[in-house]
Amino acid sequence: MYDILGREVRTLVNENLQAGSDEVTFDASALSSGMYFYRLSVSPSATRDLVPTSRGGQAKEFTQTKRMLLIR
Repeated sequence: MYDILGREVRTLVNENLQAGSDEVTFDASALSSGMYFYRLSVSPSATRDLVPTSRGGQAKEFTQTKRMLLIR
């Protein structure tokens, strides 16, 4: 997770997970109210159905950044 200035404030998961549903508990008690950003990534070694493919059928890495508003 990153704050509005782009500083990393927290890493929730930094490991390869199996395909399927996962749940992570996030304790934001030490963070102040404001806008934060989080990034989700899927590597080419993930399950083929989850990763977008190129025209040649090769799996591509997928990364998406979303924003989150923390209100106290």
